[in-house]
Amino acid sequence: MISDKFISKRFKEFELRFKESSKYGVINPIYAQLAFGKTDKNWDNQKYKQGCKACKLLFREKNIISDYCFSCFKIEIHLDSVVDLFKLMFLFNDYNFKNNFRKLWINPKKSEINYAGSIYFRSLEEANSFLDHFKKEISLVIKPNKIILKRGCREFNQLLPNFFDINENYNSLVADKSKWGDIERNFANSDVIKNLPVTNFDYWPDINNFTLPHFIIMCTWLAFAKFIGDESYKKITKTDLGKLIKI
Repeated sequence: MISDKFISKRFKEFELRFKESSKYGVINPIYAQLAFGKTDKNWDNQKYKQGCKACKLLFREKNIISDYCFSCFKIEIHLDSVVDLFKLMFLFNDYNFKNNFRKLWINPKKSEINYAGSIYFRSLEEANSFLDHFKKEISLVIKPNKIILKRGCREFNQLLPNFFDINENYNSLVADKSKWGDIERNFANSDVIKNLPVTNFDYWPDINNFTLPHFIIMCTWLAFAKFIGDESYKKITKTDLGKLIKI
């Protein structure tokens, strides 16, 4: 059972493991993300060996969205407290996923979402078949604020306002598919994409193989919780955050 007591005990183990590190602190909350499962370069039917980095570069450089991204779906889990984020971390680690990529993140921007987790799927059918069962499993551990199913990366909604809508698709959202196709083919064969580095590992580490950077991310979560007045961080550690986070 992933209880408050369990989370406190496991975090204490992290503290003890990294207490001799000479220097660590918090990072920009935007980058305070933890990942599990296959790296994106190995996602099913991936178009680019550089994974999502290539798709986002295409978006930034050419102002289009790869057709690959239209079949990327995610279950997004919104949480009310940092202690629930830690519980979801262990659930993401221990639950019997089929190597689906999943990540945990905090939102430093003014929003109704402070903490969240995402699970990615390569088809709407796969996401829907997983959703009902997972809702039952997660309810045994935490009570999410919201669980929603939507399409891919949030920034793409800036270009196509209905991109998140799972009832839409590439054909219904893209007006000039021929032009977008030509742009992407030229991009895929350009030196820009060829020089983009590839992730040098295939799977993100599980909790038992976490290193200091992972611990720093957890410290950032706790510091963020304290900053926004979420006192559930006190259920995780009794250590003064000023002493825990060394600069």
